Amino acid sequence: MRHSARNPSKLLPFVLTVILYYHNDVAFVNSLALLTPPPKAGTVILGTSDYSNILFGKVQRAASLYGTNLNQQPLSILQPPDSPSSVPIGGAKDSEGSLNKVLWNRFGLAMCGPEGTLEEADCLRPLSWWIPQAEMKEKLVFLDAASETSSTDGNPFTDLLRDIFVKQPKGGSSQAAVKSPPIPLNVPFVQCAVQRNCAHIYILSNDASLPACLQTLSEHAPSTPATILVLERGTTLAVTSGWKSALPQDMEGELSGPVSLRSYSEGGGGDEQESDGTGMFPAEDAAEVMGQVALRTDRNPTPNLDTQTQTPLIVRIGNVFQDTHTNAGDGSGTLE
Repeated sequence: MRHSARNPSKLLPFVLTVILYYHNDVAFVNSLALLTPPPKAGTVILGTSDYSNILFGKVQRAASLYGTNLNQQPLSILQPPDSPSSVPIGGAKDSEGSLNKVLWNRFGLAMCGPEGTLEEADCLRPLSWWIPQAEMKEKLVFLDAASETSSTDGNPFTDLLRDIFVKQPKGGSSQAAVKSPPIPLNVPFVQCAVQRNCAHIYILSNDASLPACLQTLSEHAPSTPATILVLERGTTLAVTSGWKSALPQDMEGELSGPVSLRSYSEGGGGDEQESDGTGMFPAEDAAEVMGQVALRTDRNPTPNLDTQTQTPLIVRIGNVFQDTHTNAGDGSGTLE
């Protein structure tokens, strides 16, 4: 299959454009197979990075559709600039305004609403009746350990200014190698979510952040189910300039291009493929895949019977290129 050119306005059925390269890993495929629909759950998204804001918009759309297992609009937790997981490079303070600008410009004049945001300090306070949003029991928690730049408002002009002054390579066209820095998880927030019995933790990570993510989960959330999508080596997140969510929205989702999901190999080897360090992966596609994983996969897998702990499901996510299709052979399938 030839590499498909990106068209931000084109709606691509999810089941046809997400390719699983599992290399005959039956356990990995079975882990993504949904036997019974998960129960309805609320969602909590930490931070207002580009990825987090787009994820908010996609989850908000999904929650409004009949038949989804989300029972309310998402909640965005606004972190202060000195938060442990604040964006380290050119980071802007989390704000309701930056979230609403992305929703308004990219999701058809949407807004987060008065109950759509909560300051991190209020979330970490002891539970009380006057801050009901802070309750996270049986909710899905989304964390970002991959974003390296500040959030934008979804305006093509400001996207262009960011591209000029932040000097990010676009679509792998630049020859300057990109080395992703480690982005730590917000440990106090993770502890709070676990103590309040959240249902599942979903993390988008890069290679540099993954060891710290696993350590945080092992130390502070050993019994909480978790899924980690790890960007392909040498790739970073980037927002497609001018991207807007297609209307009308449906359960199939939308992608700007084919996406590869593969089982993660810790030590590298044959399953691991490293790019030249200039690759970019669309933040809107990362958000789409993460949302679909939360909607379609088992949120409460069976823990280790001896230790009663959970082993995080780790999956590689990246772009699909012609050589990837050529070598897939019988190791390809579709996520349904």
